[in-house]
Amino acid sequence: AEAQDTTGTGAVRGVVQSQALQPVRDVAVCLPEIGRCEVTDDGGRFVITDVRAGRYRLEIIATGQPPLESSIDVRAGLDTAVEVL
Repeated sequence: AEAQDTTGTGAVRGVVQSQALQPVRDVAVCLPEIGRCEVTDDGGRFVITDVRAGRYRLEIIATGQPPLESSIDVRAGLDTAVEVL
């Protein structure tokens, strides 16, 4: 059996793109349970570092759009990749 390290931290990183696959800037990507948000850069990229291992709700907030939500698993020592279209 493989045990998961729940004492370490990982990161959530990814990119937000439009339906036309163009990067979208200034979108808030949040983990509400821990009160952390990052805003996408010119390339639509974001990274949230030092996240304790576990399951989180990921919330995507873009101006003029309803928020999108999904669940992600963060594992210690790893980056969780997220692609939002």
